[in-house]
Amino acid sequence: AASLTRASSDASLATPRRVVSCVHGFGANAYSWERAALGPLADRLGAFVVAHDAPGFGLTERSKDLRVYTPRANAGIARAMLDMLERESGAREEEAETSPAKEETETKAKTLADAAAALAAGDADPSDVASDAGEGRPAERRPSSTAALPLRRVVVGHSMGGVSAAMAAAEGGVDDVVLVAP
Repeated sequence: AASLTRASSDASLATPRRVVSCVHGFGANAYSWERAALGPLADRLGAFVVAHDAPGFGLTERSKDLRVYTPRANAGIARAMLDMLERESGAREEEAETSPAKEETETKAKTLADAAAALAAGDADPSDVASDAGEGRPAERRPSSTAALPLRRVVVGHSMGGVSAAMAAAEGGVDDVVLVAP
């Protein structure tokens, strides 16, 4: 099973401006982001923010398939997190228009965890995970009904996680990459 943690600000719950995937470095885990960074990032950026445990770190299962322990596999997980957070933000907009009291956070968190687990276990290709979890990878980035600009997709990588963050950005579909102590 995969492990992830997430945060969003009150402002981002209504209309997020960004989706952010945080990738930890060697010897760390998703909790490293949760302690001091996820909440402030969500608040300052008006974003949905998620951090996942890289395969073999934190609370993830230890696969015997060595292919899951590569920076490219971790980059695929980061990109899949962006795809699903982006879809989730669209779902929240639709919910706000039709039924503001409806809450599906627990189900969506499970979807993120399931996708991360499939990628970490090598049971899925990063390009397939988004379609397995819902509508598929968005063909185009569209503005939300209440915002003038489309969501910005951001990957933040710390230390060795910077390699995976840079790889995720190099594959396209990422607007900004932030490398912290690469």
